[in-house]
Amino acid sequence: MEKVLVRTIQSPDGVLGLNGWWYLLDEDDNPIRFNGVEEAMEYIEDNGGDPHDEYTEYIEEEWAETDDALDNNGRG
Repeated sequence: MEKVLVRTIQSPDGVLGLNGWWYLLDEDDNPIRFNGVEEAMEYIEDNGGDPHDEYTEYIEEEWAETDDALDNNGRG
């Protein structure tokens, strides 16, 4: 099963689209890999976020690697 990453175009300071993609990171600044979209959505909701936010995307890890997401500390 392919792992799923969560990303958004909204930077932590609220700016949209100017700084590329921002990935949901763990405490070591590595993208969190989920076992599916539902697990990722549950994690976001459990941590006070909106899993249905219009700027949030759930993507397969393989696809994210082509976007250099994993080589840029969570920023594509």
